[in-house]
Amino acid sequence: FTPPELAAFLASRLIDYSCIDRPEQLRVLDPACGDGELLAAFASAARQDRSGRLVMVGVESDPATCRAAQARLAADDVDSVEVEHGDFLEWWAARRQPPRLWGRAEVPASLREPFDAVIANPPYVRTQIIGAEKAQQLAAAFGLTGRVDLYHPFLIAATQSLRPGGLLGVITSNRFLCTQAGASVRQFLSRHFEVLEIIDLGDTKMFEAAVLPAIFIGRKLDDRTTRPKTSPSRFLKIYSR
Repeated sequence: FTPPELAAFLASRLIDYSCIDRPEQLRVLDPACGDGELLAAFASAARQDRSGRLVMVGVESDPATCRAAQARLAADDVDSVEVEHGDFLEWWAARRQPPRLWGRAEVPASLREPFDAVIANPPYVRTQIIGAEKAQQLAAAFGLTGRVDLYHPFLIAATQSLRPGGLLGVITSNRFLCTQAGASVRQFLSRHFEVLEIIDLGDTKMFEAAVLPAIFIGRKLDDRTTRPKTSPSRFLKIYSR
């Protein structure tokens, strides 16, 4: 799960960017919400720095963890919060792929409208663990090439869930920044986002697992317009000596 300090940092950065246009209602999604740490951090940051209606939606595939997130977020002072039990990737892909691959999973009503922001720490699971057949299905459904890590399709599905101008703030493995397997992800993010910040957290030991994390924050582009670029992207790289 996401460490509280890291969740608070990412939430505050997204709030800072969302306050630029200050929509009257802010719809926020975490497609792999775990125990609700990121959504709770977002709610806390929103109470301090913005006004307007806050609607939060989380998705969690593990039943016990989903119930824990529901109980935790129900106590937050939020206008609307829903934590859906299910597989976000399956719901997203089922609408775009033949039923023989994904079945006809019914997408919850809370996920059918586009979101203003997505905040997420999607699971990192490499091809070897996913299994060849599942990895091939994911690659076909999400237009990926090379070795597929589970967070790759999460990034694509999360992007499709955003409105143009919406914000994506994710914590991922930093491997997509420089490996050949991450090339399709880099191309996708570059094509669909104004890249606002990338923070390579390197060997900071933010997680108990061996993964080296990174943060990506971007604003989704409108495909009908040319790429806006008002300032350089912010890039930070943090490693111990």
